[in-house]
Amino acid sequence: MNMKYFEDKNIVVTGAAKGIGKEIAKYFWECGANLFLIDIDEKALSNFLFDFKKAQSKNQWLIFSTR
Repeated sequence: MNMKYFEDKNIVVTGAAKGIGKEIAKYFWECGANLFLIDIDEKALSNFLFDFKKAQSKNQWLIFSTR
């Protein structure tokens, strides 16, 4: 699928701190999507978000903890 298809789309990713959810979030981020990241492990999710912040991008994101 063309990566530009997801540019500026709003994507919700559950389980975004680790494993498959994390890799899916990375893919959509590289596609230019706006991300809503959800996970029960708030610390792991915050660490993952820190990596996003290091890379300069126009993407937007929100994080949610389900605890």
